Amino acid sequence: NHPMMQMMQSMFLGHSREKLDVKCFATTKSDGSALRALAERGCHAFFDVSKEEDEEVAKKINRAGTHILVNLFGFLEKARNSIAAHRPAPVQINHRWCSTTGSPHIDFHVTDKVTSPPDYRGFYSEMLAYMPHSYLVNSHRFAYANQKLSAANGQEMVLDNRVVFASLNNLYKLDERLFTTWMQVMRDLPNAMLVLLQGREGKRANARLTLQAERFGVAQDRMVTASPVKKEEHISRHSQFTLFLDTWKVSSHSTAVDSLWAGLPVVVLPHEKMQARVSAALLYVLGTVEFLARTRQDYVDIILRYCTNKTKQTTARARLARLVDESPLFDTQTWINDAERMHRMMWDLRMRGGGEKRPRN
Repeated sequence: NHPMMQMMQSMFLGHSREKLDVKCFATTKSDGSALRALAERGCHAFFDVSKEEDEEVAKKINRAGTHILVNLFGFLEKARNSIAAHRPAPVQINHRWCSTTGSPHIDFHVTDKVTSPPDYRGFYSEMLAYMPHSYLVNSHRFAYANQKLSAANGQEMVLDNRVVFASLNNLYKLDERLFTTWMQVMRDLPNAMLVLLQGREGKRANARLTLQAERFGVAQDRMVTASPVKKEEHISRHSQFTLFLDTWKVSSHSTAVDSLWAGLPVVVLPHEKMQARVSAALLYVLGTVEFLARTRQDYVDIILRYCTNKTKQTTARARLARLVDESPLFDTQTWINDAERMHRMMWDLRMRGGGEKRPRN
């Protein structure tokens, strides 16, 4: 029941069984969740290798006749990258880990042109493989249809005179310069409140942030802590806010998708590293680039212009609700079809001898 699986769940059901033979090798034991059961059911073959040594797992992957091995864990907790080091498949891909692996055993890195601009390709050890839209697949249309806000309801959600900011990211994504900027905005908008997600260690971190806000002249009752809730409720509560304030050095990924799906605009200031550019790619694909800032001051100006103009809020939320229906961002089957074509291109390149040399362009 990991956020990654929440985003990818419909992908397992959408692959062409005529063109692909999808096998999953699970390196962590089952948590008994419905999502785990969906993955087990959706793949053509499913292997629980959580108790096996890396070398044995690599042999099993190889014996299964795997052409393309997709590593979804990167350097997350419990990752087992040494499996790929045994070279069990002719083509090996980094997908979902939001950085280069730096590994000679990974051939391709799946990304998109906003998250990893072509000019940055020299910073990756892998060859960049560009998805035509966002590299970040989601399953919201499949799994969270009831949490989507309609265009009509989006207009109704513009609240009276209150401004309720939200940034439901993990607190490690905050930094001093970002928090100072938020406090500047809170001073400029005395009717504004800021909702932050409860820290992983409990409310202690939130209490420290509230204390820090007081030093900027922002009263305690304007800082609100949102408790962890089930995924469906988490998505739905985004529709109650005025604007989602994205973090800078590590941007929102699945949380930005949740917000946009619920009809809440997201203001973004992308930085240089890949993990700081994912939400910018989401806005680009969706078509809401008016919320894409270029500088810190631009970030502030976008927030103030939006939050002091009720007409702008009503128009933007109605437009966002329409774009969610029309954009390829939430079209999972199109994403799957694009990914299948990409995998075929990778294999064709490998067969021509290009995979081993890993050309940069």
